Amino acid sequence: MPNGRTHTNITLTACLLTSIAIPFVPDPSIPISIFAGCFTGIFLTPDLDVEEGSISMYHVRRFGGNAGNLLSTLWLYYWLPYAKLIPHRDWRSHFPIISTIIRLLYLFCVPLILYLVINEQDGMNQIHSILTSKFFIFFFIGLCFSDTLHYVADRTISRLRSL
Repeated sequence: MPNGRTHTNITLTACLLTSIAIPFVPDPSIPISIFAGCFTGIFLTPDLDVEEGSISMYHVRRFGGNAGNLLSTLWLYYWLPYAKLIPHRDWRSHFPIISTIIRLLYLFCVPLILYLVINEQDGMNQIHSILTSKFFIFFFIGLCFSDTLHYVADRTISRLRSL
């Protein structure tokens, strides 16, 4: 399997390719949304299923400024139950689209429940508006693209090593 830095570099290359399209499309919000989703894939990597932490902890620490160590520790503990429930490289953590949905649900489950309890029906309407917004749809496509690249890289290296 490729290491975390290789996965990060693959994702950054996809971000670069997406950003190249921005000046050439009539609606630049689409490639910008895809770019945002792709870039988020660096932090919401399929490798969050590793109990010892993933490369995303390193990135959170690095980009977190003075609070980076605290943020990366919180990130590790937030994802620890997920890592304990889902074995590393399981289809639930690595298979594109399905794993993307699972990680997004896990990430937003607690905040979403709190928000719905506080805001009741208005909260449901607002969440529906967010999930059906053009930004979120293309953001999700970008995140799925990042996950797909991760999955393809894992499968390719595994097959090459087995030869």
